[in-house]
Amino acid sequence: MAEGMTLLEHLEELRWRLFYALGAIAIGAVLCWFISEEMLSALLTPVPKDLTLQMLKPTEGFIVRLKLAITGGFFLALPAVIYQIWKFVAPGLLESEKKYVIPVLIAGGGFFLAGSTFAYVVVMPFALDFLHSFATESIQDVWAIGEYINFATRLLLAFGVIFELPVVTFFLAKMGILSPQVMRAQRGMAVVIIFITGALLTPPDIISQCLMAIPLLGLYEISIFVAQWSYPKSREIDQPEPDTPASPWTESPNSQS
Repeated sequence: MAEGMTLLEHLEELRWRLFYALGAIAIGAVLCWFISEEMLSALLTPVPKDLTLQMLKPTEGFIVRLKLAITGGFFLALPAVIYQIWKFVAPGLLESEKKYVIPVLIAGGGFFLAGSTFAYVVVMPFALDFLHSFATESIQDVWAIGEYINFATRLLLAFGVIFELPVVTFFLAKMGILSPQVMRAQRGMAVVIIFITGALLTPPDIISQCLMAIPLLGLYEISIFVAQWSYPKSREIDQPEPDTPASPWTESPNSQS
């Protein structure tokens, strides 16, 4: 996208960028198909040892591997996708804005990887053991392989996305939309939103929801420091401190004799 281009030329440029990005994802999916069995084995590692997953449909095994190949292909092609996005938007950015792109991309990738790793190493074993504990001698615990893969991938993606909170905060603070003063003043509301977010993004079990909410509380505190660092200093000077309720023990000037 360059200066002086017409709307139709911009749309044509966007079409080709989308074509290249989808092509990269398709190539990544084909490559991941050949290692989809290893990917499936890795996702099955946290499953309790005494639990056997079953294929309940003739095509379920194929569909599971196809989903894993497409998902893996997307992440494998992510650098190429980001490059196409960059080529489209870069001409419209200022030089002062471009210098943040590489650090933000690295930070975003690192936070996503940290979130997915936390989900795989900590959350999944706890959540699966908790859910499996409801099986009894009279109630057989039978899990479909397709449902389990949906559960696992949703959990990994949800934690990866939610760990991007500091990166999102950086952008909002840099644009002057979100100030550190507001974040400090709204901690109570943030806690409520965090637990609601945990309930919406994670599978419907209390362990996954709490294990998402706990690191989110820490990420919120980190995000306050990010906002403090990235919020424009000129706006920070003009930003009034949020009103705090007056103490009942504070004597007003009019009451003094």
